[in-house]
Amino acid sequence: MNPSSIVDLIVVIFIAGLAFGGLSRGLVRGITNWAVYGAALIVALHFSAPLGVWLEHRIGADAVIRQYVATKLPPGMDQIKISNPVAHTVIDQSPLPSFVKNKIAASDPNQTIAGAFTATLSNLFARLIGFLVVLYGVQIIATLLLTPILVPLLRALVPMPLDALGGFLLGIGTAVLELAGIMVALPLIEDLHVISPVWQKALQDSVVLQTVHNLGQPLVDYITRFLF
Repeated sequence: MNPSSIVDLIVVIFIAGLAFGGLSRGLVRGITNWAVYGAALIVALHFSAPLGVWLEHRIGADAVIRQYVATKLPPGMDQIKISNPVAHTVIDQSPLPSFVKNKIAASDPNQTIAGAFTATLSNLFARLIGFLVVLYGVQIIATLLLTPILVPLLRALVPMPLDALGGFLLGIGTAVLELAGIMVALPLIEDLHVISPVWQKALQDSVVLQTVHNLGQPLVDYITRFLF
């Protein structure tokens, strides 16, 4: 079995696992979990930015990211300003998502290319940490307070076969969204060289993974653009 087929098999097993997990939980509990997650997501999207800005000045990520950027950019990028035409070539050749490239290109013209990369990535990293803290904090609190009340009430209204089938389909949808989110981060993971070239190519050649990516990508793009 070639590597891309192994990736296909792993993706199918992952989707099947979440699908049958959804079948056992049922539609009501699944929808309740998604409703809690959706509410937490809305709160995080609107209120995580101030926390991200606060974290940016306190977690010291800029020093680590500066060192990382220095190893990935061509020599001398800490001397050339972002307004230089060379910057567009360097930005375009980077493996970053397009919305990150656009933010780097829109940086202060007086910044150096390396400085623009460092500042943008540090800000996004801090915002991501703030987003996750708010998202999971609200989700945990809401789950503890609301789920014990809502689930028994809603289950009394939904027939058991419909509850099971709906949970199964919801599990598949959850798997698609999660895999699409992983695919968004994949270029950055590959750039860290923690995945061998053989498996990088297998991920790119996986028919199932690419299909899932195409299905879930629009929603993931919306969330990332809203967040950043």
